[in-house]
Amino acid sequence: MIRRAIEAIHSKPEFRETRIVLSSSGDLEGMFDARKLERVFFNLILNACEAMGETEGSIVVDAKNTSKGFEVRVHDSGQGIPNGIRDSLFDPFVSSGKPNGTGLGLAIVSKIVQDHSGSVSIEQTSESGTTVLVRLPAVEQGVTDRAISPIR
Repeated sequence: MIRRAIEAIHSKPEFRETRIVLSSSGDLEGMFDARKLERVFFNLILNACEAMGETEGSIVVDAKNTSKGFEVRVHDSGQGIPNGIRDSLFDPFVSSGKPNGTGLGLAIVSKIVQDHSGSVSIEQTSESGTTVLVRLPAVEQGVTDRAISPIR
């Protein structure tokens, strides 16, 4: 799912040359709606690309298996999230620094992750970049109609 999201980002002319590094460890297969989680990672990586602007550097996506499920971190080396929107970043219509931004991308991310019994949060943000953390259980409680899909 993450690889497909990265390929979709690279298909955009403005991000074709953006360096996106994916590292993964452990078995990363679980019960997920692959199409929806691909949208999650597409939105997060797109935001990271846009946050970097003309800044040199790369986006790092780190996916790993933990004792409770999966953790995926998306890190950029942009200018960080403004203080004024940090607490409402995942609410609808909250946006900053994007002339055509609707403020729906992270709200969609939050909804899809919650629908998978997971969580999404800003793990770290500063003038030297931001790290977004997505936590997902290996198997969503009460769901049996989803296919087993690898995260990476």
